[in-house]
Amino acid sequence: MNDNNTPRPSAHDDALADSLSVSPAQIAELTSIIAASKDQLMAPTEFCEVWPKVQNGLSTLKDVLQVVPGISGLVVPAIVIVLTAGSAAASHYCPK
Repeated sequence: MNDNNTPRPSAHDDALADSLSVSPAQIAELTSIIAASKDQLMAPTEFCEVWPKVQNGLSTLKDVLQVVPGISGLVVPAIVIVLTAGSAAASHYCPK
């Protein structure tokens, strides 16, 4: 223990921290990726325009895939997650 009663990192913790280090070049690359992705975000008004069509398409796709063996167990839950998230976003951002 050190002065503030927190345990000192073990040699394993130090080795793990060293293996997880991020270089300045990696930070710069990630920063540029994040900055570029902000330019690609959809405005709420755009989302509200396209969501009803996307929601209908995903619902139809979900209904069709529910009868396909082997696919329905993985794809249908993913579609349900997207539908749920999209509906939550629509209820928050889109005028009623």
